[in-house]
Amino acid sequence: MSADFHVACFHDLRAWGGALSAARALAAVLRERGWTATRLGVVSGAARRASAPLAPDAHNVTLPTPDWRWRFEAWRFPRMLADTLRAIEPPRRAFISLSPFWILAAKRAWPRTPAVYLFPCLLTNCLPFTWEAPPAFWTRINYAGVRRAERLALRRADLTLTATDPGREEALEFCPLAAPRVRTRPFGYQIRTRTPEMRATARRELGVGDDTFVALACGVLDRNKAFDLLLDEAPLCRGAVHALLVGDGPRRAALERQARQRELCGRASLRPAQSDPSIWYAAADCVVSTSHYDTCPNAALEALGCGLPVVLPRHDPPRVFAGLSPVVERARAGLCYDRARRGALAAALDSLAEDPQDTLRMAARGKALVERTFRWEDVVHEIVARLALAAPCLSAAPPGASTPRFQPARGT
Repeated sequence: MSADFHVACFHDLRAWGGALSAARALAAVLRERGWTATRLGVVSGAARRASAPLAPDAHNVTLPTPDWRWRFEAWRFPRMLADTLRAIEPPRRAFISLSPFWILAAKRAWPRTPAVYLFPCLLTNCLPFTWEAPPAFWTRINYAGVRRAERLALRRADLTLTATDPGREEALEFCPLAAPRVRTRPFGYQIRTRTPEMRATARRELGVGDDTFVALACGVLDRNKAFDLLLDEAPLCRGAVHALLVGDGPRRAALERQARQRELCGRASLRPAQSDPSIWYAAADCVVSTSHYDTCPNAALEALGCGLPVVLPRHDPPRVFAGLSPVVERARAGLCYDRARRGALAAALDSLAEDPQDTLRMAARGKALVERTFRWEDVVHEIVARLALAAPCLSAAPPGASTPRFQPARGT
């Protein structure tokens, strides 16, 4: 498994989600620049093995089947991952990860190999928003392990990149000692296809017409994403607004019940998660975030790249963490609302639905923003420049240079 870079995330590489899209996109851009890159994922020994084969550049490491010590899993993950890393060759240039556990494992297994932490969020702040009830004793023990891992990862990483300035501020408030090695560099996003033909097909499936304004929310259906807020606010809209929820998770059954109880059959739809949500971006008129915590939502970046405006809660820590909101407000690429005020989300949706021309202008500004600023090519350049890595035969282009964008093959 010899490679210039290893790019790791704490997920099964056969699954779906923003971290996996980021790892795949970053590895692709590294290869475009002439480097070699291997993606690393994690699967539990107790998990049922998926039948789908992995790509040649991808490898899942298997963690042991949980034993009685599962109660301390967050404390054990770095050591277990380090044991797996010692069995493979270290990367020749650097190890890159979106997980604090992988960063600690890499520094334990390969002390001389530079480790780059792509800081996606602070689990210390995010996890409490996912708890359905006051955490049990062992949940608190594991939470303490997560806090320790994140603080150590920020201290030990040779370079940490955050997607937004609010994300950097959050990281440094949590770990001030990391300041000399933490920089803001907007992450890239995966380009999605959106065509009139796809839009017509998707809207026929949803049973909505051209005069209906479709607000899309996609992601894990959990308490943090809080898609119930969109279901609550959709009936308050003056016009024909249809709430489209896409994802799977622990709150799916509750959201389905909520839609039925509020008689939203004509105002809401729920669809399962899928690896390529392009069809739902095509159906949508905007993409909505209702999260308590989402520092840089991948769905919002993909939506902006598709030419859709976004509707985001205002950044208001510690009640709401929405690091992308100040960027969107400055660029006038969407609308931000007060998450704590009833009717605020409905008012934002009505504003978009009732002024199509302004909505189109917002969409154009958003597309220009992400194409200019949120580029994986710039992340690669930052890593290569900051770590003073020797360039391969195809050197990394500086920010702003004309470079091909990562666009996966259809169906990946």
